[in-house]
Amino acid sequence: MLSATLGLPRGLRARFTAAQARITAGAALGVHLVVPGAGHAVHQDRPGVVAEAVRAVSRQVRIARKA
Repeated sequence: MLSATLGLPRGLRARFTAAQARITAGAALGVHLVVPGAGHAVHQDRPGVVAEAVRAVSRQVRIARKA
């Protein structure tokens, strides 16, 4: 899960980020990344981070299929 750091008042952003961390913690292979300098449209603000996250998921799928 990718969390933004911009776009909401600080307290509300902190609550959203904490909720996203809890959701991710409940997933067996969950990964939570807080993306500095990103707002709601993380894919537009930090496309490289999103691309690397997609590649990481793809690598995990390939590893799981080989097991």
